Amino acid sequence: MLINVGGRGVLTLLALAVTPVLVRRLGTEIYGIYVIAFTLGGALSILDVGLTPAVVMLLSRAWHAKDRAQMERILGTALTVYFIVGALLAGGVALLVPWLTSSVLHISTRLLHDAQTALWLSTASFLISIMFSVFNSVPTALERYDLVVLRTLLVSVVTTASVIIYVLLGGGLVGVIVINLLGNAAALGLFFAVTRVLLPDMRVRPTFDGRTARAIARFSAFKIAGAVGALVTYRFDQVAIGAFLGVRSAGVYVVPSTAASRGLQFVAELMTPLFPRVSKRAGDPAAVRSLLLRSTRLMTLVSGPAFVLLFVFAEPTIRAWIGGEPGRALAIEGGPTLRWFAAASLIQAIAMPGAFVAEGANKPQINNGFAVASALINVPLVLILVPRLGIVGAAIAYFINSATQTVVFIFYAARRFGAVSPAELIRESLLRPLGAAAVIGVLAWFLQPIVTGAVSLVLAVVPLVLLYFAVVMLGGAVTTEDRDYLIPFVPRPFQRILAFHVR
Repeated sequence: MLINVGGRGVLTLLALAVTPVLVRRLGTEIYGIYVIAFTLGGALSILDVGLTPAVVMLLSRAWHAKDRAQMERILGTALTVYFIVGALLAGGVALLVPWLTSSVLHISTRLLHDAQTALWLSTASFLISIMFSVFNSVPTALERYDLVVLRTLLVSVVTTASVIIYVLLGGGLVGVIVINLLGNAAALGLFFAVTRVLLPDMRVRPTFDGRTARAIARFSAFKIAGAVGALVTYRFDQVAIGAFLGVRSAGVYVVPSTAASRGLQFVAELMTPLFPRVSKRAGDPAAVRSLLLRSTRLMTLVSGPAFVLLFVFAEPTIRAWIGGEPGRALAIEGGPTLRWFAAASLIQAIAMPGAFVAEGANKPQINNGFAVASALINVPLVLILVPRLGIVGAAIAYFINSATQTVVFIFYAARRFGAVSPAELIRESLLRPLGAAAVIGVLAWFLQPIVTGAVSLVLAVVPLVLLYFAVVMLGGAVTTEDRDYLIPFVPRPFQRILAFHVR
């Protein structure tokens, strides 16, 4: 978890660094096209999202059983399936690019050629990245997160630095997409080499095993259905805004959307190790219950202050992040949108442990069924609210969605997989962390008038976070179980603080 969060922290900083450069150098309209191109890549990644967890789960169990022949069958079958289905999907979407750019997004003639080229390159980048996902599954299944993070950081740092330098030198949209495509190709080559090192005696080549393919297909079918729901929930709004309000509005909307989503992705890395761990411990109900309660408590402890402070300091966050006159303009337009996103993201973060536990227990139909329900709620809300309220309408739709079906999922998953009642989940995992976050949220609200820029924002947030830590310790939000689990990872001077007051 520490390695994952550290790696995600660096990636979040990189994303925060590159966004203002792209917005200010490319302009809001071209940046909106850039966002649409990556949204299209996200649509194609449905296949990756569906297949990769299935491969990780099967590899994890085969590795635990020391069945190397089964691992060969899993990897070979995955390579074959990924390539065939990925090529068909990418090729089909590539054929739709002219229609999307001219009839759906209404991109101006001046930018039409670059927009079409960017979208075509995004489909090619997807095909490369999905092949990479097969090899990325190996260190994940073996719980070698150090290698996963090292690869991610190496490729991301080089790619992001190249994008920033290229744009500052006057480069345009197509070149930025090409750089990202080359980054995916480098990741593919690097992790093929890593797989050979981790599994030196294993043959990794395209094959096909019917039984393995059916096992992958069963898990993937539910996961892909959930991924479609998640895609509609998290991406449809951008396309709808582009269609209703124009690509400039999509470019404005993506600033608060990115701020919230990057924060959500960051805290999600805390939970990623749950998946292979629960896959191996699914037959031990007591272990699953303990993991579920502890991980939900930890997620709430981390995400509570993060999203509460983002909610309160929405405008200064955008202003400090983007900088200059564009930052001031985007803060006015995007601040209210970011507040709705922050509130919804806190609910989504608390739901993540239950989602990982469900998939690790080989019950992907549960959380992915809720994801489909999410899409059915989100689409009509976006179509109703965006034409009436503008970009903030999409964020309100996201919050309503989270406050309804996501809250239901949190308590259902706790009952279904951990035999934890709603009252027990609130008492053991939610009440104290959220109470501490509410305390600093109230104090932050009174500090709002004096937080006007980057320096004042930092000077306000740092003491509030320290105060949150003190309230958490005094309120007993960290339990004895948490302390015993965390002590080996905490530097010695801080072990006494951690042990000061626990339940």
